[in-house]
Amino acid sequence: MLEFENKNPDWKKYGKEAPVTTEKDLTAEQTQQIKDSTDSANTYLAEANKKLIKDPVDKYRDYAQQRTDIEAKFSAGLAAMYDASGNLAEGATRANVDELKRQ
Repeated sequence: MLEFENKNPDWKKYGKEAPVTTEKDLTAEQTQQIKDSTDSANTYLAEANKKLIKDPVDKYRDYAQQRTDIEAKFSAGLAAMYDASGNLAEGATRANVDELKRQ
């Protein structure tokens, strides 16, 4: 296009049409450069999309895992306050159970 404009500086004034460059007009090196740039852009886009999806999912997993850990800790603490027969274990009081349930 630049070459055309240099050869025909008044091309618009005379109503000439600017040439359209197609892939056939490009050299093998130019075609390869465009292909490489396109591949790089597609790779970047794919990685960015993975990250966009992965970050919130990981955050949710972290929250869900924390919740699971807290529930397991609570269940273990509550089970430790009772003996095998279901009665309060020695040294545990109803106040201890209530305090654990409040947390």
